[in-house]
Parts: sequence; structure tokens; C-alpha cells
Amino acid sequence: MGCAFCAEVIPQYFKLDKDGMAILKDGTRRGPLFHAEALAIDLDDINEAAEGCATNIISVD
Repeated sequence: MGCAFCAEVIPQYFKLDKDGMAILKDGTRRGPLFHAEALAIDLDDINEAAEGCATNIISVD
């Protein structure tokens, strides 16, 4: 799904591909999921993107 919310809120972590799908920048694959390190200063914006994600695919741990 490509609603683009994550790319708008945290463009330093997400971008849209040529088909309009959200892609995690610099993510590494672990099983079926991609993971990335984030800066603590971005935590509020990351949480906003996770809460606003239409597919609930973004998680913070």
C-alpha cells in the first residue's frame, strides 16, 4: 500500500518507490521484515508515522 504518510512524516527513513509503495531506507532484512536503526531525536516523528500507518506495518522497539 502506498498512502505515503510515513514518507511525509519521516522522509529520512522512508521513501516511495516508482510504484508508489513505501520503502524503508537503509533497512536490513530479518526474515520477512526490514529493520533499521533510528536516532532518538526522531522518536516522536517515528511514533507518529507508526500510529498513522494505514497498514500498521511500522513498529518501534
